[in-house]
Amino acid sequence: MKNNLAAMTGGLGNILNKPGDEMHAKITPSGRKVVTVSTDNGANKHSITEYKNKYVTTQSFPKTK
Repeated sequence: MKNNLAAMTGGLGNILNKPGDEMHAKITPSGRKVVTVSTDNGANKHSITEYKNKYVTTQSFPKTK
């Protein structure tokens, strides 16, 4: 999961660049590992989910007006 997060964000040092940027990580009751990153005061959101069978999905959600 660490490698996927680094690939999504351009490296671990580039995750949080500006005030208001956020990163959350959790393990759900069903065993999924979820990392979400919100940048530009919520204008861009990215998530990575790793399922128990090691399948990984990556999603990006740009904020639309």
